[in-house]
Amino acid sequence: MIIEGGKVMGVNEVPNVEDVKKEARGFFSLLFDFSFSEFIVLRVVKIIYGLILLLIGIGGLGVLIGGFKQSFGYGLVTLLVILPLYLLISIVFARIYMEIIIVIFKINENLQKLVDKK
Repeated sequence: MIIEGGKVMGVNEVPNVEDVKKEARGFFSLLFDFSFSEFIVLRVVKIIYGLILLLIGIGGLGVLIGGFKQSFGYGLVTLLVILPLYLLISIVFARIYMEIIIVIFKINENLQKLVDKK
């Protein structure tokens, strides 16, 4: 069962042809769409989030190495206290930031659908 535009579609029903055409447009053609009629953010947000998590992990590794460079005791405290807090707080804020971006673009999509209906 597919839900599209508030309408529940059965298994055998076909989605809107225009929606299929929009999805078929290539990523690179959207990069060079100077009218900005469609946004690519929603297509790449998973990749961006993954890259942010990778950078947070690399930063955490740097914090850990820096802690052990100071002393073994400070490195142990970093490993058990500072690093988990750093990772938790950083990942939460990254997730919140990405969700805010998605919400803004979803609001735009829904407003555009409302305008198109009138």
